[in-house]
Amino acid sequence: ESLALYSKEFTPYQFRQARIVEFPAYAAFAQSFANTIPFSEDIGFVQHWTDPTRIDVATYVTAHEIGHQWWGHQLVPADQQGASMLVETFAQYSALLVMEQHYGKDQVRRFLKYELDRYLLGRGTEQKQEQPLVRADGASYVHYQKGALALYALQDAIGEPAIDDAISAFLKRWRFTGPPYARSVDLIAEFRRVTPAALQPLIADLFETITLYDVRAVSAAARRQPDGSEAIELVVSARKVRADGAGNESEAPFDGEVDIGALDAKGNVVAIEKRRVHSGENRFALAAKAGAVRAGIDPLCKLIDRDPSDNTVAVTR
Repeated sequence: ESLALYSKEFTPYQFRQARIVEFPAYAAFAQSFANTIPFSEDIGFVQHWTDPTRIDVATYVTAHEIGHQWWGHQLVPADQQGASMLVETFAQYSALLVMEQHYGKDQVRRFLKYELDRYLLGRGTEQKQEQPLVRADGASYVHYQKGALALYALQDAIGEPAIDDAISAFLKRWRFTGPPYARSVDLIAEFRRVTPAALQPLIADLFETITLYDVRAVSAAARRQPDGSEAIELVVSARKVRADGAGNESEAPFDGEVDIGALDAKGNVVAIEKRRVHSGENRFALAAKAGAVRAGIDPLCKLIDRDPSDNTVAVTR
């Protein structure tokens, strides 16, 4: 599934075979060499994945390592800051595409929430200096966790066809080349090419700066309509900050499109729309199917928000 998807969306696979080689659980990792992936039995071969609410690690790791056949073996980055973004972040994003195709968006939402928690933990224990994604230099919480969140957020904002256009053009330009090697800023230039003018500031937020959000729902009041649907009056607040590598923060104006939505008792989406959100308090009217239990801003946790637990509140009637 990974080989077929990446060959279709990115560039053709360069070998005639792909091997996965099991090794005993003296260590728990997988690694991608040219057409061959050593893979610990401890993270795949002895796993019994039966709980649909948990992440299927065996499939995810396989898709990630197959992704390195492109990101690391077709595309070799310059040995400088940002190199790990071009290798690990994009193997991570490639695996997300497979998980979404195989299991649907619900599985990806769980994964993104898990990655958000790990990113916030990682930056909270940084002992040197956090780098923006474009200058990622080895800190796994940046190139793995933040990288997955940033690329998925960009895809959500500009659409999968646009981001695939940028990625495939970048690969075609730089794969199998010698010096000068590709840099992360070369990929950012491709992202800017396919991103509408109104969304250009998002690229700076996701890749070029350390940007954090604080969005929360204040209240949600529903009124039943004659056709059985509900009109929900929402009050939400939004705040954005920029941080330096040491964690010092300064306020930045919030002006962007964010999901406004409602969920039922099982956490399923009953309404979701992108609305323009500004710093401070915002009021919205949202049409929803009957059964909304919680409603608010960014209910699917796509933003790098330090406390996503307050993104929704109980709906009152």
